[in-house]
Amino acid sequence: MSQAIAKAGSDRLRSEELLRKRAEKLARTKRSDAAGRHFQTVAVVAVGKELLGIPVANLGEIVPVPPITPLPRLPSWMLGIAHVRGELLSVASAAKWFGVETNAAQEKMAVLESSAGPLGLVVERVVEFREIHSEELAEDLGAAATDMSRPVLATTKDLIAILDVDRLLASESLIVSHASG
Repeated sequence: MSQAIAKAGSDRLRSEELLRKRAEKLARTKRSDAAGRHFQTVAVVAVGKELLGIPVANLGEIVPVPPITPLPRLPSWMLGIAHVRGELLSVASAAKWFGVETNAAQEKMAVLESSAGPLGLVVERVVEFREIHSEELAEDLGAAATDMSRPVLATTKDLIAILDVDRLLASESLIVSHASG
C-alpha cells in the first residue's frame, strides 16, 4: 500500500514538473513572438510624396470628397464643413495642414474618429490597407515629430508616418476662436 502511495506521489510530482516546464516554454514563446508581431493595421494614404498610415481603430470610413462649405476666418488648412451620412464634420486638408507640396487632386476624405470627436481629413488617394509589424518600425523617426503640426506614433522603415489620431484631434489648432480676426 505504501508503495502505491509513493508511486502516486511520484507520478503527481512528475506531472506537475512536466506542466511547469510546458508553461515556461509557452511563456518564452509568447514573449519572443510578441516582439515581432502586429503593431497597427493602417490605411495607407498618399498626400503628395508623403505616405501616412491612419490606424483603422480611428478610421470611420473613407469616402469621395463630398461638397465642402467654406466658413469664414478658418486657417488655410481647414477647408470648412461637410455633410457625411447625416453627420456634419469639420474638414481639413492633410497637405496644407502638414505643409506637403502637391498639385494632385485630393480625391478622398478619411473620417477620423477619437474621443475628441470626428474630423474629415482630405487626402490624395488610398494606397492600401496594411498590417504594420513591430520589426517594420524605424528607430526614433516617430519620436522626432513631437510638435502638434505632425503628430506621429511611429514611422516605418519604408517611411510611412503612422498618425497619432487622438493627439492630432486633440490639437489646439483645431479650436477656432471667435476673437481671432
